[in-house]
Amino acid sequence: MKSAAELVYVRKASALTQAAHETANRLTVPGVSLAKLRGGMLATAVEGGGDPPGVRWPIACGRGAMVVRYYTGSGDGEVGVDDQVTHEIGVPFRHYYFVIMHTIVTGKADPRHRAMFAACRAALDACEDRLRPGRTLGDVYAAHAETFIAAGYPKILNACGYPLAATYPPTWVEQPIICRDHPLVLRPGMVVFLYMILQDMEAGLAMSLGETALVTEGEAERLTRAPRELVVN
Repeated sequence: MKSAAELVYVRKASALTQAAHETANRLTVPGVSLAKLRGGMLATAVEGGGDPPGVRWPIACGRGAMVVRYYTGSGDGEVGVDDQVTHEIGVPFRHYYFVIMHTIVTGKADPRHRAMFAACRAALDACEDRLRPGRTLGDVYAAHAETFIAAGYPKILNACGYPLAATYPPTWVEQPIICRDHPLVLRPGMVVFLYMILQDMEAGLAMSLGETALVTEGEAERLTRAPRELVVN
C-alpha cells in the first residue's frame, strides 16, 4: 500500500506514462520506423522529468505485435500501411513505474480488430470494477476470464496484471501476478496494472488494452488511461 508521500511519485510517474502514450498515438503512422517511435516516446518521458527506463519497452508491429513481450527486434522494421502496433510503455519516476498498453491499427481496421478491442475494453472495465477493498486478485482475474469467454474468446492468458511499486532493473513488475484463485486481498492504496490481451494466431491479429489503477475506499481510480476507442491512424 502506498503512503501519501509515495502517491506524489505515483501521480508524477502516471502523468509521464500518459504523455509517452500520447506521443505513441501521434507517431504511430505508416512509414515510421520502430526506432523513431521508441526514441520519440523516450524523449517525452525523460524530458518531462522521468528517469531512463531500466526495462526495454515491448514495441512491435506486424506479426511481431502478437508476441511483443518476447520480441527482440523492437528497434527494427517499419510500420506498414495496414498494420498493427502493440505498445507497452512503462515510465519510472524515482523508481515508481506506471504502465499503459494498447494496440494501434493503421490504415483500414479489420472488423476482427474492432471486435477484439471491444472485448478487451469490456474485460478491462470489468476487472477495474472488482478492484475494491475486500476483493481478491483471483476475483479480478475471474472478471477477465468471464468477460472474454462471454465475448467468444475462450483462449485467454493465465494472468491479467500485477501490482506496481518501487522496483529496480531488470523489471518493473511487483509480485504477485494476478491469476486464477489468487487469495491476496485488495486494500486501499494498492496500485495495479491490468492488461487485457487477445491473439488470433491463425489470422495473425493482435489486440491489447491495459492501464494502471489505484485501489481506493470505493471505485478504483484510473491513473493511466488507455483509449476506450480503437486508435486507427
